[in-house]
Amino acid sequence: MAQPVKLLMTWDIRPGHEEDYLQFITQEFTQAMLKAGLQATDAWYTIYGPRRPEVMMGFLAPNLEMIKTFIASPAWRQIKARLLEYVDNYEQKVIPYKGGYQL
Repeated sequence: MAQPVKLLMTWDIRPGHEEDYLQFITQEFTQAMLKAGLQATDAWYTIYGPRRPEVMMGFLAPNLEMIKTFIASPAWRQIKARLLEYVDNYEQKVIPYKGGYQL
């Protein structure tokens, strides 16, 4: 049986881009991820703490093959390129889904 996996992403919002970033995340980014068949699991915003990513988001896929296919797709490249207009220090990883908060 295939194990669910989580696409876990972190980043910092570029100073001066907060309003445009928020509009993009709520109106485009999350919708594109849901349209791709991924399920939102996490959305964390850190308001205090040195050397920590400001934002962490996670999306669940039913299996590794689906997430690999998605990450290789033009749709992902396009939406990620748009995200990178608003953020710095972007990182992503795919991890086995264990439920709850994961790093």
